[in-house]
Amino acid sequence: MKNFRWILRLIGLLLFIVILRKIDLIKIFMIFSKSNMPMIFFCIIINIIIIYLIRAYKWKILLASQKIKISFKEAIIIFFASLFIGSVTPGRIGELIRIYYIKRKGFSLGKSSVSIFIDRIQDIIFLVIMGILGLAIFLSIFKKQVMIISGTLIIVIVLSIVFILNKKIRLFLYNFFINFLLPNQFRKSFKKNINDFVFDLSRIKYLILIKTFLLTLLAWFTYYFILFSIAKVMNINMPFIYFVACLSISSLVTILPISFSGIGTRDIIFILIFSKFGLSSESAVAFSAVILFTYVLTTFFGLISWLYNPIKMRSKNN
Repeated sequence: MKNFRWILRLIGLLLFIVILRKIDLIKIFMIFSKSNMPMIFFCIIINIIIIYLIRAYKWKILLASQKIKISFKEAIIIFFASLFIGSVTPGRIGELIRIYYIKRKGFSLGKSSVSIFIDRIQDIIFLVIMGILGLAIFLSIFKKQVMIISGTLIIVIVLSIVFILNKKIRLFLYNFFINFLLPNQFRKSFKKNINDFVFDLSRIKYLILIKTFLLTLLAWFTYYFILFSIAKVMNINMPFIYFVACLSISSLVTILPISFSGIGTRDIIFILIFSKFGLSSESAVAFSAVILFTYVLTTFFGLISWLYNPIKMRSKNN
């Protein structure tokens, strides 16, 4: 299974190799040489700082709603450290690092997982909505994909509603997992953690969920706006609504485990959409490279955070 996941991720690299064979690399260098590179770098730095300050603050709010105290500085350092671990590990276990840090403060695994679960679910909901809207905007290009994703989403929503509303189904699946799939030595611990998780999750107020989702919107639209500014500096001209649609589709595709950091898959989406606005494949790949560099620089900041405080926090029980 592990080897299969790695094979899947090679799809993006193979796509990228094919793309490189079909474009003019000199033209890409020319695009950057004609752009204001200090301004692009400045925008990238601002992008990283603002977005992850917002995301760290959002996580702190979720933790506070669970009566878990953590300073804003701590939240930032842990958040960046998790990004680093998530980028350098095959299984992308960065979110588990955040859970581990909170667990070392003396909280159960179930309680420590709630804030990360809500954080990721809100991101996924936003990306799915924006991705589908983006596909709808480019319906003439992605008609088949819109139908497939919309159909899949409807099925997932229906199954989720059935699961949430039907207590018998929930109880059956829970007992099946406990009694047949989970080893005996883990059952007691699992029951405690799942109870802690469900208890804390049920106590999160709707106002907190609304507030944190608004912060999710703020983070993502800040990301869109700054990248739009970078595109302008690179002489990539596209109406903002189409630009957001393009980024949303590429972000949604990047979630799929068929690439490393969106290499190849993001490029092919950009090439396809940019061409509809008379933009070259070289412009698409150059802009994709900016996003990849943002990801690499974020990972570097994460490395600094990890080296600053890898596992320095102490449990309350110590």
